[in-house]
Amino acid sequence: MSLDGRFLAYVARTPGLPSDVKGILRLDLESGVHNLVSTTLPGTLNEGDSVAPAMTEHGSMLIFSSKDPHLVVGDNNPSRDVFIAEAVVGTTPPEIHLGLSKQILWPPNKKFVEVLVGGSATDDSGSVEVETTLNDEYGNAIGQVVPGFGSSLWLEAWRDGNDTGGRTYTVTVVAVDAAGNRSEQSATVLMPHDLRNK
Repeated sequence: MSLDGRFLAYVARTPGLPSDVKGILRLDLESGVHNLVSTTLPGTLNEGDSVAPAMTEHGSMLIFSSKDPHLVVGDNNPSRDVFIAEAVVGTTPPEIHLGLSKQILWPPNKKFVEVLVGGSATDDSGSVEVETTLNDEYGNAIGQVVPGFGSSLWLEAWRDGNDTGGRTYTVTVVAVDAAGNRSEQSATVLMPHDLRNK
């Protein structure tokens, strides 16, 4: 099974193969789709069992052993060989939409102001792991985990009076799909030194 729990590789007699031959299949546990991985060259039939499947972290590559002489060109030995097969896995990263209810905090009265984290993270696979973090330029929050979309942040409306650039809070969303494709997006909230040119 892949480490993310989505794909399972197994050995079975399969429709389309000779009745006494076992093949390697990969099952997508989310969609329920089975795919034969130990496929032969065009115009040939399986003649030997394929066994002992293992797969990479996200199930995109499978390794297995087989005596079948028709899996690759030039396999003329009678011994069992080890094969690597690439399974079809999506390469498109998740799409992130991130929006904050406020971009500017004012006035600098040291009160905590609620900022809502809005948005979404979607992917064609339907499975996305999302991590949202908050970083405060002043170091009060560094990589602080936020519950996610729809949650509230309480940010201090204050900056050092000598900080002409103001104080910046950064919210970052990282989304990873079942194939390991990764997206990242950030948005900021500024507590400015003053409101000139804002």
